[in-house]
Amino acid sequence: YTIEQSDAGKTIYFTVTPYQADGKGGKTYESDKRTVSGTKKNHTSGGSSGGSSGGSNKNPTVSPGTDKPKPKPDDTEKEIFADIANHWAKDNITELYKKGIINGINENEFCPDGHLTRAQAAAILQRSLDLPEGECDFSDVDKNAWYYSAIAAASSNGLVFGNDGYFRPNDEITREELCVIIARALKGDDESFEQITFADEEEISAWAVDGVKLLYSKGLVTGMENNLFKPKAKTTRAQAAVIINRLLKIMGGSENE
Repeated sequence: YTIEQSDAGKTIYFTVTPYQADGKGGKTYESDKRTVSGTKKNHTSGGSSGGSSGGSNKNPTVSPGTDKPKPKPDDTEKEIFADIANHWAKDNITELYKKGIINGINENEFCPDGHLTRAQAAAILQRSLDLPEGECDFSDVDKNAWYYSAIAAASSNGLVFGNDGYFRPNDEITREELCVIIARALKGDDESFEQITFADEEEISAWAVDGVKLLYSKGLVTGMENNLFKPKAKTTRAQAAVIINRLLKIMGGSENE
């Protein structure tokens, strides 16, 4: 595939299976997601991870994705992403980054107002809660995909479920969907729900009402402007960081990677 000017800002994901003389394919290489940050017309390549789609000896102008788990940084690391310097969620994002739970879209940017995918949500929960490994058989979750282990762990531990055999890993997760998943992590909690009085509470799906109520009662979620919850709105990366950081604190300040 040739990167065109119109691709700037889009993501790229590719699979390469080398050809062997005996007619058998070599080991398949699957890239991380990459964000196109330039407009040079170069063919995609594996970069430092190895593998290439061929056709060019130049690397594409792309930035590493954020989906694979990142090793826990040294405690002495003080890096703060440039785009969260004045952001309302800065402290929560920084705390989770230092614990190795979240990552940036590149070394300098976190993209706090970007949306979180269902696969990314599963990965964050896997690292936050140190979920045991598991297996899953969703039709759209390939075992070689970067997110398989995260979704399998979340599924095996009863946090996520598919729909008609599909998980939709690349769909952006809604606020009410995230509430339901996190509520499952708090299973067994018999605390009475506080009454929610959001102006748009009738827009919360029936299957999500208890999850939203539980997280609201725990102080994990609050309303937005004009007392709206916006249940169908896409969850931003900053919102997810705040909710997860609050979750860890009420669960005992977990330091899990």
